[in-house]
Amino acid sequence: AFDVFECAEFVFDNLVLVSKPLNPRNITYFVNGVSHVMQYFAIQEMPLRGAVAVGDYLNGGSGNVFLSTAFKALSEAEKSQNWSGCVLLQDAENVVLEALDGLDANVQSATDAIIWFPVPLHGRAEQEAWCINWVFGMSSVHLNELSQFMNEVEAKKSNTFIIMYLFIGRT
Repeated sequence: AFDVFECAEFVFDNLVLVSKPLNPRNITYFVNGVSHVMQYFAIQEMPLRGAVAVGDYLNGGSGNVFLSTAFKALSEAEKSQNWSGCVLLQDAENVVLEALDGLDANVQSATDAIIWFPVPLHGRAEQEAWCINWVFGMSSVHLNELSQFMNEVEAKKSNTFIIMYLFIGRT
């Protein structure tokens, strides 16, 4: 395995992942790394939801201080979602789309690293956004196990698997 993230920290009940310096290779590794982290936690019956933003950060190391200009926007985006998924905030869209060269919301594939999708939101309509295609490459066994686990939370299961089937079924 290669070292994908500049840092990975638990801050209260949140997992914060920070990319290496921004360049196309590191952004591609970051998107793939986030995808693998989401798959891992889903397999452990802890499906995640989150967001990707661009911003400055300060990691105090052993003092357990982690500050970022992006925390407020990330927190608001995460709380508003009603699924297991990860959206790109507007400030991250151009950076990631440029690095992944050639993605188009009108022409998508099940193998794309990110995909344009209507994200289910708590208490309001969906909002279209670029999302990390974290289910691509998961085995049908793991997808079925995740489906069984999420039966207890029907709304999140339905919303999660709408996007999962879209990712898997599009060519």
